[in-house]
Amino acid sequence: MKIAAVIPAYNSAHFLKECIDSVLAQTYPLAEIVVVDDGSRDHTRELVESYGGGHVHYFWQENRGLSAARNAGVRETASPWVGFLDADDRWEPRKIELQVKALEADPEAVLCYTGKLLAGPGERRSVVEAFPADRLWPRMRYENNITPSTVVMRRDALATAGGFDEKLRACEDWDLWVRLGPGCRMVAVKDPVTWYRVSEGSMSMDADRMLAAVSRMLATSLPRGLSGLSRWAWLRRAWSAELSRCALSAREVRDRRSRRFLLRSLAAWPSPFFLSWRWKALALEMAREMF
Repeated sequence: MKIAAVIPAYNSAHFLKECIDSVLAQTYPLAEIVVVDDGSRDHTRELVESYGGGHVHYFWQENRGLSAARNAGVRETASPWVGFLDADDRWEPRKIELQVKALEADPEAVLCYTGKLLAGPGERRSVVEAFPADRLWPRMRYENNITPSTVVMRRDALATAGGFDEKLRACEDWDLWVRLGPGCRMVAVKDPVTWYRVSEGSMSMDADRMLAAVSRMLATSLPRGLSGLSRWAWLRRAWSAELSRCALSAREVRDRRSRRFLLRSLAAWPSPFFLSWRWKALALEMAREMF
């Protein structure tokens, strides 16, 4: 299997060497490595060029966002398989080897993802095993369980789906998995062999940005294949779920809108059987204020 690694980078030079080195250290060698510099103002170009231009290729574009950078990187490669890796993440040495084995064991699969290690501030680490592939749907309509840096996928499947939506400034990965649809065969490597960096300034912590992206998805990809009451119900659940995630991220960054997001989530879909922790979280917040 020939696999290309596509690394989008924007002002990430302080992480990029570790990222590239983790690709070069794979026990299953990558056929191509492309770093797409999305208009960085740091020393990204100099760092990539220090690798000598042999196996690591540099491509520059005006700043157009993560989706455009990934799409441009894919266009610069020729391999039938593509692995994505954000510049602030990294791979464990056997990551690609394990994915190749999983894909060879299931020839109909067009995408493979892995578990991950969350690297938070102050050297905090936590393990997240890969979500079972046979349970992705219909859950994927309200929750994304696949991180781009964990993914290896067929180039032709990506092309058929239309690539990453360049109008989205967040959730572009989730949108792509949804457009691939439940008929797309996916497999998981349970092992946490991808390091995913989490910080207070990360995109997922920006509630307004995330809500804007999900609003667009509610009008485009998320209701695909649905109609009538089923469509209405899934859209309400998806909006409720995103508001609940915004409540959690708001609490993390001390955004005072945390309770408001929780209340909006419950108003959108109040069922105690859907994300039941929301009611407990609201009760705890109210109790803290009372005592």
